[in-house]
Amino acid sequence: MKNIAVIGGGNIGRRHLQALSRLSKNYALYLVDPSREAIDLAIQMYEEVKTDKSPKLQQLDHIRSLPKKLFTVIIATNSNQRYPVTKALLDNNIKYIIFEKVLFQDKDEYKDVEYILRNRQIKSWVNCWRRVVPSYQKLKKKYEYDELTSFSVNGNNWGITSNAIHFIDLLNYLTDSTQYQFVNNNINIMKSKRDGYYEFIGNLEGVFGKKKIPFSFTSNAADDSISYEINLKYGKTLITINDDEEWWIENSSEKQKIDIPFQSNMTQNYINDLAEKQTCKLTAFDKASELHLPMIDYFTNIFKQSGIVGCPIT
Repeated sequence: MKNIAVIGGGNIGRRHLQALSRLSKNYALYLVDPSREAIDLAIQMYEEVKTDKSPKLQQLDHIRSLPKKLFTVIIATNSNQRYPVTKALLDNNIKYIIFEKVLFQDKDEYKDVEYILRNRQIKSWVNCWRRVVPSYQKLKKKYEYDELTSFSVNGNNWGITSNAIHFIDLLNYLTDSTQYQFVNNNINIMKSKRDGYYEFIGNLEGVFGKKKIPFSFTSNAADDSISYEINLKYGKTLITINDDEEWWIENSSEKQKIDIPFQSNMTQNYINDLAEKQTCKLTAFDKASELHLPMIDYFTNIFKQSGIVGCPIT
C-alpha cells in the first residue's frame, strides 16, 4: 500500500484529490487541513468523482496524524504556510514531494528547504504544469530549431503575482535557459481575494536567457472577468495561445484546437510516473527555486516601495 498525503484542502488541493480518485486501491489517500469546512468540501468533491476502484480517503486535522511512511506528499497550502508545513513533515519517511507554487515568500527558505531535501534524499518537483501538457510539448518540438524572439502574456485580472512563475517556467521549458531579469514595471498593487495577499495590476517587462529575449506580463483591471492570451514569436511566425478556450493561432490562420486538461485530470499521471519511473515531468525543485528567486527579489522590492513588508503572494 502506497500512502499519498495532500496537505491543504483549498481549491487546488481539492483538484489534486479528484485526480487521485483515478488511482487504484493500491494507494491510500490522506487529506490534512485544520479547517473543518475545507475538509468537508474536499470530501464532498472527492465523493462526486470516486468509483468503486478509487483509493480510500482519510481526513486528518494535523500532520502528526499521518503515517510515518509516505510515498508522495502534495503540499497545496498557501505560500506563507508551505515552509513550516515542509519542516513539520520531516519526522516522516517521505519518498517524493510535489510542491504547489508560489513556493515560498522568503528567499532564505528556498535555500533551507533545498538543503533539507538533498540531505534527506527526497526527490521533489513543483507543479508548473504547462511543460507536461501535450500541446505545449508539441509546440516545443515543432519550433525546436527556431529561435524564440519575444514572449508576452496579456489580459485582464489574471493575477501576475500568483501566475507569473508559470510563464517563467514555460520560458525555461521552451528555451532551456534559467537566466532572466525584470527591467521595467508599471504596477499598481491590489489586495488579493485571499486575505493577507496582494496582486499586481499593470505591466512587467524583462529579458530571458543569454540572448535576452524580451518578455512582458500585462494584466488590466478592465472588468471582473479573468482572461489572458500568450503570444510567442519565432522569427516571422506569431503564435497566440488561449488556454481557457483551448486554441492557438499561427500567423492569423485558423484556430487550431489544443487540449488543456484540468488539474483534476493530471495529478494521477504524476503519481503513475513516480511509481513506474521514479521521476515525473514537472520542474525539479532545484530548477524551480532558481526560477523563483529573481521574481521573489523583484516583487519584494516593488512591495517595499509601497511600504509592504516581504513578498505576500501565493
